[in-house]
Amino acid sequence: MPYQEPIYPNQVWDGRTGNPWRTNRNDDLSPDSNDWDRLSTEVIATQQHLDAMAVLVTPEEYSANPVLTHVTDRAYYPTLLYFKSGFTVEGNAYKYICIHSNDVGVGGLIMSGSNDFKVWTDLNSGNPLVGLPVAAHHPIVVQTGASAFRLFYWDSNLLYTVAAIRTAVSTDLINWSSDAPLQNGSTPFITEGDLDWNRGSYGACHVIYNPTASNTGAHPLDYSYAMYFNATSGGKESMGLAYSADGVTFNLYGELLPTIEESVTPWDGTYQTWGSIIRTPLGQWCMFYSGGTTASYQGVGLALSTDGLNWHRVTVNAPTLGLKTGTWREQRCYAVSVIADFEDRFAGCGDDADVKMLVSGKNAAGVYACGYFKIPNMYLNPTELMYRLVSNI
Repeated sequence: MPYQEPIYPNQVWDGRTGNPWRTNRNDDLSPDSNDWDRLSTEVIATQQHLDAMAVLVTPEEYSANPVLTHVTDRAYYPTLLYFKSGFTVEGNAYKYICIHSNDVGVGGLIMSGSNDFKVWTDLNSGNPLVGLPVAAHHPIVVQTGASAFRLFYWDSNLLYTVAAIRTAVSTDLINWSSDAPLQNGSTPFITEGDLDWNRGSYGACHVIYNPTASNTGAHPLDYSYAMYFNATSGGKESMGLAYSADGVTFNLYGELLPTIEESVTPWDGTYQTWGSIIRTPLGQWCMFYSGGTTASYQGVGLALSTDGLNWHRVTVNAPTLGLKTGTWREQRCYAVSVIADFEDRFAGCGDDADVKMLVSGKNAAGVYACGYFKIPNMYLNPTELMYRLVSNI
């Protein structure tokens, strides 16, 4: 999914000192530092004891799942866009736009819209997006301007070549142009080599667009496009990170999610891919990703980072979301797209929540669809929790 930059508070408190922006409160007729003193001893003691320990985040499932299906065939591998003021398509404004794969049937990419995240309407009469081949799958869309979008997708006719990932641009999300394969820069991100972890790719996983990038140096987030991508050796799948100034030519930064110690048997020991990333108000990076031991669709895990480059898993023995017998995700649970709105919590656009996501699934009858999950309050560590509590005093 595309990276959705949440609207954060203009002033961020570090959780360890008196909150300097609460200077006008007179609840006890004393300076704000005294208000802080009432809390500081217990708060800081608790934080120092627990700081950096992640609180496990369990997404809440919507009881009427799945919410996104397609009458012709499949609805999976979603990529989400959220528009607070709505985005008009075919004369109707939608808060949420989802572009997803449709594999067999009519093939290509399908677009749907919603205003509550529960009821979705197929747009473009349910037909594939214009200007793209029917082999287009695994879409990722980023907004690059008020009415400017860039798409990255997998050409399902290809695998062990950099040309397996393609890009195109659009102003209305239905009609796409300038369709072209990605290219390797001086440090190839797809090697096409027989034994390499990044020999081939099934497409981009997540792309961060930086409109004010310097496009210099070796730090991937200093470039206009930082692309987390699926990498395959032919025997396993993982995620890599590459960067680009123009969205076409990419250089490799490296592989993500380090190998677990041999003494541990992780639930995602062979496959870690399809990550979707958000950031919390205090800068914690959170990646929900697909994984498994025998396939990439055995569950959705959570990994955390302080810089977007170095990641660690929250759980090793089991996924955050897994297969569930007798449901729409009995055989597959994977390919997640996540969006966040920590400021307004999607007010007036369906359920209030910090985070919303669509997760791909497959039931026992072979039907592919997407289910809705939400995280009402996403506290990842005590600092996040204290920020919420003290900011609302």
